Amino acid sequence: MKKSLFAFLMIALFATTFTSCKKDEGETKVEITDNSFAINGVKIDGNTTLGAVSSANLLLLTSQDSKSTVTLMFKAKPTASGSFNFKGLLQAKDLGDNDLILAVANDGKTYASTSALTQKATVTVNSAGKLTVSIPEVEIADAAGGTATIKFQGKLVEF
Repeated sequence: MKKSLFAFLMIALFATTFTSCKKDEGETKVEITDNSFAINGVKIDGNTTLGAVSSANLLLLTSQDSKSTVTLMFKAKPTASGSFNFKGLLQAKDLGDNDLILAVANDGKTYASTSALTQKATVTVNSAGKLTVSIPEVEIADAAGGTATIKFQGKLVEF
């Protein structure tokens, strides 16, 4: 009995050791298409009927299931393409021409960018003045000051 219990425990130990290996960085990349985004590696399609909606200095994209909303805030709506720096919510009144704030509401929580992010968002303005904003994977923090974070990436295209 002791030998079979020991053998069973050894098999279970080896099985978990070899099947619970960590996923390699970049092993599976999420393909971000127009008006989609990813939260913690899970792709979420935006509302394709509305697309990204612009209002003064805001660009909004809601998910198809209406459970997530992405908001970008600029000093003023960009009129030229370029790279934009991320800032935090408390810096809203001090935004420069090439700054933006990213806020994501998901599952009842709101997460926001901080000025500590070194990545940049790419903003493209087409001939009709419509925006396309590409955001690389960034880690954003709980806007209420908690310790929770999410990884976000996305592409918002204004219709």
